[in-house]
Amino acid sequence: MVYFLGWGFSAADRLLIAMLFPYVLPEFGLDFTMAGVLMAAMSIGYLVLAVGGGALSDKFGRKVVILPSVLVFSIGSALTGLATSVVQLIGWRTVVGAAEGSYNMAATAQIAEESPPDKRGMYVGFYTSAFPLFASFVAPLYGTMIAEAWGWRWACYLTIVPGLLLVPYIWLKIRERGHASTSASGVATSQANTGAGPSWVEVLKRRNVLISASISIFWMVWLWSWLSFGTLFLTKVKGYQPGSAGVLMAALGAGGFLGMTAMCALSDRIGRKPVVMMAAVVGLIGTLTAIYLPDGSMAITWAVLFVTSFVTWGMCPVILSVIPSESVPSNWVALGVAVVTCLAEFAGIIIAPPGLGALADHFGLLTSMTVAAFGMVPMFLISLALKETAPRLVSKALTVAP
Repeated sequence: MVYFLGWGFSAADRLLIAMLFPYVLPEFGLDFTMAGVLMAAMSIGYLVLAVGGGALSDKFGRKVVILPSVLVFSIGSALTGLATSVVQLIGWRTVVGAAEGSYNMAATAQIAEESPPDKRGMYVGFYTSAFPLFASFVAPLYGTMIAEAWGWRWACYLTIVPGLLLVPYIWLKIRERGHASTSASGVATSQANTGAGPSWVEVLKRRNVLISASISIFWMVWLWSWLSFGTLFLTKVKGYQPGSAGVLMAALGAGGFLGMTAMCALSDRIGRKPVVMMAAVVGLIGTLTAIYLPDGSMAITWAVLFVTSFVTWGMCPVILSVIPSESVPSNWVALGVAVVTCLAEFAGIIIAPPGLGALADHFGLLTSMTVAAFGMVPMFLISLALKETAPRLVSKALTVAP
């Protein structure tokens, strides 16, 4: 639960700036392309520290990485409110992204290691569900409310409080069991745990790691089109007031939060692959429905966004964390998750937001949101190549095998 809160607060800190774009962009004179650059800067930081933090936590322990990460992303988010130039704004957001990357890799690895194999999807899903709950439910409501009352800078200042409360609690209360000596999953059980240090080359040789990363790229494009430009799309194109846009964005957060535990638990029973395929289909149909609904259909739009997010965002731990952790030896879990996340972040978040922003500047936000939605098509096709890793199904297959 503590790591759940830590991941949630880091997600809120990272996404808060996007919820404040209706206030921040006019003050700094930024266009949609620069809004995308600002989001990409956080992902660059995430990319670098996800790899470094994951490797360090594999070698020295999870808490050694987690504690400073919480402190840094909390301070960086608060200092964003002091920014007086675009350079400072980008700098502090990069710090926030970097600290989030190192935190997530270490925390995910510890949870995957200490979870019962047949419930790993559910445990990782619950932890990961903090991201949509805080980033796309709490952050838009909190951000727009504080910005309307006291200004967007105060929305940043106050984010330091949760981090300062979490750090001493983690230091005093959280204990590590140490890395497991056996493989993390059904697929990896037949592979020897080499005992060597984590290797990018060896991790990338795992078929499911590359497939998961490829799927995640298109999924990230879909997700971050909404997280980066959703509030702007709803206010500029659909004509909603910032407060109403915040309520609609909260539908994504609520759906993702509830969906992650449910979809991951479902993947424990029916398999990882069917859940990924289902998410792609629902993501395409639901997103196109939401963005092309007639203006003024707020209740219907909220419901569509909720259901779409429940399935499509709810699936995310399966592809980003569960499958990679089940496809590598246990002493490579953090790096396995980091490889998939970093490849997805690089293509899906670092490149996509500026590209979608430039597309919006030239052809409108509706076009860029539509293009992102169609990323679900290659996601579905690539998922056909996944090898099933759910321990329950793998064990059953081994039992019935001659």
